[in-house]
Amino acid sequence: MVKLGHETSVVFEVGGMPENLNTVKFINSSFKDISRNQSALIVLKKGFLKSQFVLNNSNDHAVEFKVMNSKFHLVTATQKKIKYFVLIFAGALLSVSVILFTFKNWQTPKFGPALQMLRK
Repeated sequence: MVKLGHETSVVFEVGGMPENLNTVKFINSSFKDISRNQSALIVLKKGFLKSQFVLNNSNDHAVEFKVMNSKFHLVTATQKKIKYFVLIFAGALLSVSVILFTFKNWQTPKFGPALQMLRK
């Protein structure tokens, strides 16, 4: 449903959604070229608390939220940065561990029992 005027109302009904949602991302950049525009996103789901989010230039007309306890919780940019930092840190730690393990094995002579017999 679309109602045009000074304020434009658009209603979308999304069908075929899974019963159990974990995260939802919504992007609406249709009006991004209009100066100082804002869009209100109201999410209605049966059994959930009604939630409203604002889409504007500061959030690049996009929101992402997690679903917990029958409520939609906004995922902030800071939370995303922390998640990526943890992934990058874990990858770097794994890489350093592999390099050190490889270097340690490369430095260890592999002459085995023959060398030990010569030393006696």
